[in-house]
Amino acid sequence: MDRRSFLRSLLAVGACATLPRQIARASDQEFDQAWAQLQAEPVVFGVEEGGTLWMPSAHNALVRREAFELEINPRMTAQQLIFELRRCTRATDYLCAKAAEDWEQADSQSGAAAKRRARSLSKALGGEPLNGDGDWESWLLWKGKVGELDEARATLDQWLDAELDWDDYEFLPRGYGQQGAAVSFFEEHTAADLAELGVVIVEGDHPGSSYYGAEMRGDIEEANERARRLGWPIVFKYDSRY
Repeated sequence: MDRRSFLRSLLAVGACATLPRQIARASDQEFDQAWAQLQAEPVVFGVEEGGTLWMPSAHNALVRREAFELEINPRMTAQQLIFELRRCTRATDYLCAKAAEDWEQADSQSGAAAKRRARSLSKALGGEPLNGDGDWESWLLWKGKVGELDEARATLDQWLDAELDWDDYEFLPRGYGQQGAAVSFFEEHTAADLAELGVVIVEGDHPGSSYYGAEMRGDIEEANERARRLGWPIVFKYDSRY
């Protein structure tokens, strides 16, 4: 990989924050200055006890809205919300549960108006949700039809603006966060480059696992020496995120 491609791969994962993003297309003189800066202050990759690599300089989103990269705004119709949410299984699982919860609450209320609402919702969902799993798309469309879409959107906004929890992580985009940035960076390199550094890409560390990471399988000092020999402005250090 040539130096400009190497720098582009670092910029793509949020490294080199002190350099302008267009530096990879700069003049030779400007590029040489930027490269010299990187050589003096190389990008650090942390190496955890088990060998997992992470990039301390990469951004870690803390709330779901940013981590799942969902663009939800108050002007969206029910159909537009559905289109945006279909690409986020974690969000649709949440809405399935909220649809079932709405049905249970409606079914338990008394009064003629409440009973009419319950029948209308039941018809929209195709009957009683099974195992707390409601049809979230039909629920949102129904909410829009009966004038309750703002309420549903407020519920969704509250969930999106909450901090990530452990159940969210297996649903996050592959390149998410500091561990994902390290994987995305090393995926840009050839198998020969990775072998030279003693780095491997691991997708599922056991059957059924959602683990996805880059791991250091060799000696760190040897890897750093090889990176210096290749002229790459990166350095590996033992460092745990937790």
